[in-house]
Amino acid sequence: MIHLINMPYASLMHPSMGLGQIKALLLRDGIACRTHNLNFLFARMIGVVNFELMALQRGIDTQVGEWFFAREAWGMDFGPDVDEYMEQCAVTPIGLYQKADVREWLLKVRDEIVPDFLDRAVDVILNAFSGECDGRDNVTNDGAGNGTEGEAGQSGTTGNSVDVVGFSCTYFQTIASIALLRRLRARCPELKIVCGGACFHDEMGLELLRSVPEIDAVSLGEADDVIVPLFRAVSLGEAPEGLQGIAYRGVDGVIHYASPEPVSQETLEANPDPDYDEFFKDLVELGIHDDPGARFRVFLPFEASRGCWKGQRMHCTFCGLNNRGLRFRRKSAEKVRKNLENFRSRYPDVNKFHATDCVLPREYFDDFLPDLRDNPLASGTEIFAEVRSTLSRDQMKLLAEAGVIYLQPGIESLSTHLLQCMNKGVTAIKNVHFLKLCRTYGIYPLWNIMIRVPGEKSEDYAESAALIPKIVHFTPPFGGARVVEMQRFSPYFSNPGKWADEITPRPWYKALYPEKQVDLSRVAYFFDARWKDVLDESDYRRLEGSTEAWINVWRFSAELPRLDYAVTPDGGLRITDTRNQMRSGVWELDSREAAIMAATDDPITRKGLKKKLGHLEITDEEIEKALRSFLDFNLVIHEKGQYVNLLLPQGVPNPGALFRRSEARLDLNTRFSLI
Repeated sequence: MIHLINMPYASLMHPSMGLGQIKALLLRDGIACRTHNLNFLFARMIGVVNFELMALQRGIDTQVGEWFFAREAWGMDFGPDVDEYMEQCAVTPIGLYQKADVREWLLKVRDEIVPDFLDRAVDVILNAFSGECDGRDNVTNDGAGNGTEGEAGQSGTTGNSVDVVGFSCTYFQTIASIALLRRLRARCPELKIVCGGACFHDEMGLELLRSVPEIDAVSLGEADDVIVPLFRAVSLGEAPEGLQGIAYRGVDGVIHYASPEPVSQETLEANPDPDYDEFFKDLVELGIHDDPGARFRVFLPFEASRGCWKGQRMHCTFCGLNNRGLRFRRKSAEKVRKNLENFRSRYPDVNKFHATDCVLPREYFDDFLPDLRDNPLASGTEIFAEVRSTLSRDQMKLLAEAGVIYLQPGIESLSTHLLQCMNKGVTAIKNVHFLKLCRTYGIYPLWNIMIRVPGEKSEDYAESAALIPKIVHFTPPFGGARVVEMQRFSPYFSNPGKWADEITPRPWYKALYPEKQVDLSRVAYFFDARWKDVLDESDYRRLEGSTEAWINVWRFSAELPRLDYAVTPDGGLRITDTRNQMRSGVWELDSREAAIMAATDDPITRKGLKKKLGHLEITDEEIEKALRSFLDFNLVIHEKGQYVNLLLPQGVPNPGALFRRSEARLDLNTRFSLI
């Protein structure tokens, strides 16, 4: 039997696609397996709301979820004291539900709840074992999602096979996994342990395999093509020799490995759909399935492609995703369509689907999306995808018609110079145009504004701050202004000395890994650095303030700002502007002025304007006069020879309050009714 483990701090709002994919591959080959979503058990013990709040706040400055398990993982106290660590991890801003003393609660979780959780988790797993284990107790199902479902398939192995426990670790699950796997090995020495996920890629996995002797094998990268022979070999006590990307500890204690390689497009196409059955059982047992404040947030991840076609040509400087897997590979439109149909049939209560791709395949605008538009999935289906902000009006309209209404566009900045510094391959005016099209077609963009970009100039932020009042009727970056991070595998990290030097692991890693046992430089993903060619923090304040004000307008205003138009009977335009709360305005344009305005719906040059308006015999002087007026009243913006108007059609629906108050996070005004 193969046991796949999903540890804290994986969110309760979606299953692990990695584990779902592994389970499906194993079952297809006749190997019995099941997924244990132990994040649900931990959530039950600390409170569902506070678990999800912690899961949503994890990041470069907030690693408290990992710290909870550090003492148990390594069997000792080490690193900075509690107060120093909490200061490093920005604990003070963490908002918790009904917890007045955050520090006291965090210590209670670490000192009392975590040890109890680990003991219960061990019992849950061992009592599902198919083989013998002297450390197994006879305990009953504790509601953590440990029924008999998901055990389909035959053993797939013969002879003296043993149970194997596989851990998936993506960013914020590593320390919890180490704590549990050590307890498991102590209770049942004969079991085998395999680890994988983003935190085990390349040298991170090799260092963790070296540092944690209880681990038998790790996957250092993509493993779709080797996962079955890996688990089969480990369960039979054989060495998984010759498998790409697999590192293992030999009988002599020596670590052997083969370099990881991205899997082929053919392998992706042949993958079965992920199996999320246990996740839904856990939703029901925890009560989320029946809770209206939580159920609508649940989504299912699916995969249409891997790698990044944009990054192959020009890698964004800050991006630490993909590593060896940057080469773009995609599934066929038919394959992805069938995957989504299967999900809607198998899990009918969920209508939200999240593409895990780094960027939506360009080819999908010719096949997949037109098919979704013309042959919709079940009513109410909503899809999230990551895209480039260079999409055309027709492409954005197609996305909306196909139900892809949540987008992460990678806008990153409203300054063309900063976008060039980050290798984004887009301009500020095109980013603004993207936000305009989102409002026009009812699409919800989730995006960021980045600061502290090597090569930046003070005027970049001054220009961006000056632009915000003009586009306050467009969707803001709900995450606020965020400093660029130093991430492993990014061009910033891989080219020391070019953009930064003195690259060192973030200080809080010393509270997660004992330095005497683990080389922090080899396991860290987030780093500090002495950045080159960056400004003083004071240079960001105006943009930070403007961004915060923009967000607050969207979160708290009874009515959103307007800049919209209605066509008058004579072919003119009536424009209503309420972007400035202290002053609103109404403009009446005649038919010729309206034609000039309409010609700037999408970015266009003067030459393009003249050509587009040629049939109306509008003179250069008329164009010049109209543009000057439009610019004076901030109805149009201009950059590097291009113009685009900022108008929306009157009657475009406003996003609902849940999205405006940051649906991407847990809105405490609509918190779960269950605790």
